Amino acid sequence: MSLAETLYVNGRVFTCQASTPWVDSIGVQGERVRASGNREEVGRVLRPDARVVDPGGRLTVPGFVDAHNHYFATAEDLASVDVRHPTVGSVEDLVEALRQRAERTPAGRWVRGFGLDDAKFPGDRRPSRVDLDRVTGDHPVAAHHVSGHHVLVNSMALALRDLDHRAADPPGAGSFGARGGG
Repeated sequence: MSLAETLYVNGRVFTCQASTPWVDSIGVQGERVRASGNREEVGRVLRPDARVVDPGGRLTVPGFVDAHNHYFATAEDLASVDVRHPTVGSVEDLVEALRQRAERTPAGRWVRGFGLDDAKFPGDRRPSRVDLDRVTGDHPVAAHHVSGHHVLVNSMALALRDLDHRAADPPGAGSFGARGGG
């Protein structure tokens, strides 16, 4: 019994090989990639009756299986300030890293940091909204935690969502609600 063969053509195929990281075609037999390159090269390896699939120039990453990823967050990180530890090791380091980005960002545009791990900062002091208010008065600021499960923002960011001291804690927030940490 022979395995089905498929020729994928007209793609943007990322091979993960240093010698040829990008090709436009791959040949697959069953669940295995048998060849990669241009359509002619790959077509010579497969049977003439191989099924042809045209992904229309879209990105193809053969063999890539990711059970859990936050693509949107990853894309946002590429446009954000890296505030991971140990480069940012204190509240003042955080404020300074974000201030430097704010100086190069048009007023009113977001200034974002990613990878905040304030549990590694010395002592018990954690950054707060008040600290991010010191970064800039002209930008909403957000510092996304390394866990991806929470974010610290400045007063301007809160105001954009009509959140102030009158906002109720979300259900189940307990002592870690919207007003915790200043």
